[in-house]
Amino acid sequence: MLAVLVAGAGCAALPGDSQPNPADVRQNAVSKVDALDAYAATVHVRLNGSLNQTVTYRVAYQDGRTNVTYRSPERVAGTRLVSNGTATVQYDPRTNRATVTYGTTPTHPLASLAGMLDGNATYEGETEARDGFAVEYAVEGGDASLQVGAGGGPYQFVSKGADVNRTTRVWVDRDRGIPVKARTVSAFENTTQRLTVELTNVTLSPTFADDRFDPNVPASATVTTNRVVTSDDIAAIRANASVSVPTPDVPAPYEFEDGMVVSYGNQTTVTLTYATPNDTTLLVTKRVPASERAGSGERIDVSGTTVRYVEDGDRTQVRWTADGATYTVTGDGRDLLVAVAESLVAGEASAGTGATASGTTRPGTVSVATCFSD
Repeated sequence: MLAVLVAGAGCAALPGDSQPNPADVRQNAVSKVDALDAYAATVHVRLNGSLNQTVTYRVAYQDGRTNVTYRSPERVAGTRLVSNGTATVQYDPRTNRATVTYGTTPTHPLASLAGMLDGNATYEGETEARDGFAVEYAVEGGDASLQVGAGGGPYQFVSKGADVNRTTRVWVDRDRGIPVKARTVSAFENTTQRLTVELTNVTLSPTFADDRFDPNVPASATVTTNRVVTSDDIAAIRANASVSVPTPDVPAPYEFEDGMVVSYGNQTTVTLTYATPNDTTLLVTKRVPASERAGSGERIDVSGTTVRYVEDGDRTQVRWTADGATYTVTGDGRDLLVAVAESLVAGEASAGTGATASGTTRPGTVSVATCFSD
């Protein structure tokens, strides 16, 4: 089998007249992924830094439907995630449990890599063949493989995050014109984290069996149904929440961007995101029932309620529990967070926590069988 993953790839000069223009390479890669209606690949996700681990799974994608089967590490091997674009079913054969989540579907890996090429990604040259970069291609279910890059490696594009401590490098395969690998390096407080996502055994436009995207959950499985709602309309968030939605007093230039309601078993979490024109964000989260985790951090009295102030990396947070709910405000600046917390303490005291969140856990496959019907 072919070796993959090489760090420190060399860069060459811009392609000459006989080779594609870097801007065209990038745009063509994004366009090709957008137009792709089906593919299969093995995905390797590697995290190196304070926590070292590798996750490998096989993904099949067709017209908005996704089937993921985990291969490693051993603790998740065999776990399946199947999505039909409306709901996602996760089944763990070890516990014989399935979780059905409505309103959310996973982004398939090729789309994620293509998204990294948008924005401020700049061309950095080609990976030399001697650097060892290789991609395996195989017919779905077959063993045949082909090394690419012998005549010059994939094209490289690099983008930097809003903070200069994060850099993402994306490799675009020369022959197929699709992104096949990305590595994000984040540095903070003398710690460097590297997250690498790489696709191997890639098959474009395969023909899948009719049942490839069926959940195939045994009738004996215990099924839990969850629900996720996202919207940039605060009225829609309130309408879909079984608990009262916080109404924080957030100062300008922050404006409401979007919200999310996650109902999981008997737990409901509401998250509101506020953002400034330069994409600085403030998150307000309410969880019912309250978290059982003991609070830590500096104790601050806010209108008679004790909140905990915590500095976590480059983000700061205040957290407290009241009336059966846990509240968290995450953003930049102690004074801002305390002021927002104060508005919530006063507002939530009069609003209450609303109805108790409900969920279903039961034997059977009723939800699984119906959510994937045509």
